[in-house]
Amino acid sequence: MFSDTGAEISGYAIKKLQQETHGVDNAQFMSYDYISTSKGNYILFNDAVSNIGKGEDESKRRKVSAVSLTNSVGYRLNNNNLERVFFFGEPTDNSSIFSYTSGTDYNESANTYATVIIERNGRKKEARLAWVTFD
Repeated sequence: MFSDTGAEISGYAIKKLQQETHGVDNAQFMSYDYISTSKGNYILFNDAVSNIGKGEDESKRRKVSAVSLTNSVGYRLNNNNLERVFFFGEPTDNSSIFSYTSGTDYNESANTYATVIIERNGRKKEARLAWVTFD
């Protein structure tokens, strides 16, 4: 974040380790989205459940190579702090919800973010449209 004069106000770094393998095109799910709203700024990406609860000082993170085993996680950037939020629900055993980070839209006038999510329950996957309104 920069001031009107270009001086740094604050900055954030979020560790994530992702690798595309096996010729499977997961790239559209491996990116991230930055959403700037009147209520705050957010980062959204898909990550392995084992990585989600780790502190930023912990170095051992699981490499994400299969998007089906990830969950969408968001971080609200708030006064030099990261506040974790799950826009589409918290991770559960044998299921996940991950988002299509390359195909999103934020409508500023409606304060609404739209994307495609994939809900996985066991081996069954269903695509859905999801809308998030920021408080």
